[in-house]
Amino acid sequence: MSDLREMLTRAFEPRPVTPDVRSRRERLREFIRAHEARVYDVTHPSAGAVRTLLGWDDETMAAFVDSPLLCQSSPHAGMNSFPPMLAFPWMLGRAVQLAQERHGIPAVHLRTQCTHHDFNDTFAKPHAWWHRTPDGAVVKTHLFARMPIKYHPILSKAAPVLDHESLHRVDRDAVELAELGTNYAYYCVIYRAFLERVAGFHVPHRTVEVPIDLLNRFTINETGLLRWFDILAAAGLTLRLERDNAPMTVLTRADAEVLASMETPWPERAVIAPNRVNFAQFYRIGLSLMLGGRAMAAYVPEMNAEIDRFATEIAGWTCAPPSFFPFTRVPFVELLELEQEAARCQGEWGISTSLSLVASAVGGQAAERLEPMLAMDYGELFDRSLVGQGAK
Repeated sequence: MSDLREMLTRAFEPRPVTPDVRSRRERLREFIRAHEARVYDVTHPSAGAVRTLLGWDDETMAAFVDSPLLCQSSPHAGMNSFPPMLAFPWMLGRAVQLAQERHGIPAVHLRTQCTHHDFNDTFAKPHAWWHRTPDGAVVKTHLFARMPIKYHPILSKAAPVLDHESLHRVDRDAVELAELGTNYAYYCVIYRAFLERVAGFHVPHRTVEVPIDLLNRFTINETGLLRWFDILAAAGLTLRLERDNAPMTVLTRADAEVLASMETPWPERAVIAPNRVNFAQFYRIGLSLMLGGRAMAAYVPEMNAEIDRFATEIAGWTCAPPSFFPFTRVPFVELLELEQEAARCQGEWGISTSLSLVASAVGGQAAERLEPMLAMDYGELFDRSLVGQGAK
């Protein structure tokens, strides 16, 4: 089996940007431009820094629209990011760099963070936060009382108010920008983007954030809510509606008629499609490469067949799946030389490390220390026997 460098290089091949795909990307860019204020405070003096973190600046957006080299990941938004998913932005940052060196054209990482998962989510554990105090000690902060809101989507909540003086300087800087987010989900998207750049994971101006709720709003704006409802209903699928201080519920036809009558391109309550339809929306943007964990390794093959059946029933829809590489193990802690701390965290909280702990411990050295992973055999990073098992 090949090493990671060769696998990423071979898998990340240009795909033609058809006129339909280019036009869709352009319209998505304009939709984002028109609704930036729904995501963060565009009037704040630091708004420009947030725009760049999100990849919504002109340079990054131009690369996104034109690039035949688009890779994608879809982590769950949260203050935490745990291995192996913690390594994905670094892997795709290296994939982007390798592709640009090989093909001589811009490559872009499209990140479609999930923003509608609930507080019972095990991937990001959004009710809590592992971070450092100013003197470097690792602590766990409970951001929300989980049980009363266990099944509420994180995008429906305001971000917690944190005492900046109790935070490590890296987190303090990240939180200051994250506070511009208009809800907890967007707060987390901004926070993560800042820390990943501290760690050196991303190629400058080569990552675009398109949260899943935003992409769903774009599709609904393009298609029309009632038509979109009927398309999914014909396929035996349902949409879900964000509710005030409650779990998301199935969108009824009556709900859809009320929302459609408001004639707003950005409904106050998010409407979210099923997972396979969300991936169909990703594919329509024109992807070459996609990364995922053990859960995705279990469902992607069957999901792609379902997406193909779904898309063939919609006039004008083409959903070509990208190359897909799953990972079940990444020697993150070992390469970053955080074994002792990870052992303590594992014993006390059941986690090894997280993005905040890495960024505050080694900063920009994180990307450099992960470089040896490129020479590792892919078989060391993917254990098929673990496919389908829950992530820690």
